Amino acid sequence: METGVDRISSLPDNVREEILMLLPLRDAAKASLLSTKWRNLWANIPCLVFDRSFCPMVRVCQHQDAAIGKLMLNLCTVLFLHRGPLREFSLSLPLLRSFPDHIERILVFLQEKQIDGLTITLESQYRFPCFPSYKIECYQLPRRVFSSFSRLKTLRLCCCEIKTSPVSFDGFRMLTVLELRNVIFSDGYSSTPWSFKCPLLSALTLDDCGGLFEEPDIVIEAPKLSNFRFVGKFSSLHLKHTPLLKTAILNKQFPPTEHKKDGPSKVLQIWGGLAAVESLSVSGHFYQYLARGNQAIDLSPLEMVTHMTLDELWFSGRICMWSALYMIMKAPNLQRLTISTKKKLKQMSDTSTSAALGPSSELDNGRFRDMIVRAFGYRMGQLKRVEVKRVDGAKPEMNYIRWLLNSSPVLAKMEIQLSPELSAAEKMLILTALNGFERISAKARIIIT
Repeated sequence: METGVDRISSLPDNVREEILMLLPLRDAAKASLLSTKWRNLWANIPCLVFDRSFCPMVRVCQHQDAAIGKLMLNLCTVLFLHRGPLREFSLSLPLLRSFPDHIERILVFLQEKQIDGLTITLESQYRFPCFPSYKIECYQLPRRVFSSFSRLKTLRLCCCEIKTSPVSFDGFRMLTVLELRNVIFSDGYSSTPWSFKCPLLSALTLDDCGGLFEEPDIVIEAPKLSNFRFVGKFSSLHLKHTPLLKTAILNKQFPPTEHKKDGPSKVLQIWGGLAAVESLSVSGHFYQYLARGNQAIDLSPLEMVTHMTLDELWFSGRICMWSALYMIMKAPNLQRLTISTKKKLKQMSDTSTSAALGPSSELDNGRFRDMIVRAFGYRMGQLKRVEVKRVDGAKPEMNYIRWLLNSSPVLAKMEIQLSPELSAAEKMLILTALNGFERISAKARIIIT
């Protein structure tokens, strides 16, 4: 083995640049000490990330202003020393949220750079969802982001407030990825929906976003959208033109209110945009949302869905059971089903499905019985794999598993994850019950974990 050979300095320029891009910015700058060929090489990397690793010693204290001043001095020094093209810029320093003037200076500097990606994450240690009447401390995004950065391809915002025209997202003609987390839409009292008309948008995330006083209406018109993730609450969410949408994650937070019920038209606005979806995941209060809105309409089938995930499914709840059955039966080509249960009060865990919610439920007994009758005669001709998580042996759970085994003629594998709170005796009772269930598929294997 040769000794004394400087292998680090002999690396090609592109390899050294790739190495620096994998390091935190502070460590990338320290690499200048390796040799003359590494000196100031960090200034050429096309991606700058300013996060907690850039200022590990800054803490909230009585000398916060001095610490922020030193932080901005170091940050500006990096920006002015940087040479070459800058494609990606990420600012993830929550302490700057209270210093909008400093962020404004950074954005002014970036205007002259033809950046493709911009990330502004000002999330504090504790994160709260955006309630309609609750205003967290957010950085108000200046209007220049919607004009000077119109050629962005990726935009990620967290803990920001957008106060501009409702049609502002029409300007991002090159945008392919948009992620909004804990973003507040404040448009005064305008009734005009927020419209996302991005012709090249392929991935959209709306996570815990909301309005300052009332939840805004959202219209998504993205002909090339393939991946959509929604978590939170909106009074109206309209998937208007999404013919290529393949993956959808819908986690509606907060149940429909009595004074503002979500009717059939509201559900159609979401459901109609799922025609091309292949992977569908729902959770939260989407079950109540679907059941309430489906009082007077028959929704179109989910012909393309092959993988469905039902999270936080409360087996003892009539509405959850009805909605889950409804979605499964609307997906004739379903091949894989994943279910994770949600536990309520212990005294309700053994109640029968038909009496779980009582007579006050929005879902009348007649409609529920009709769905059960239809389900018993239904066959899932394509379902091959089922996974049920956190099973504790309650009667509704076991009945649901029995139904899946009796309705899936090509089922090959069913994985059942037992609740860790069960005793050895309780697990044995569940195993005994499962062994006694009839399986319509001769190839079906049950795996217990």
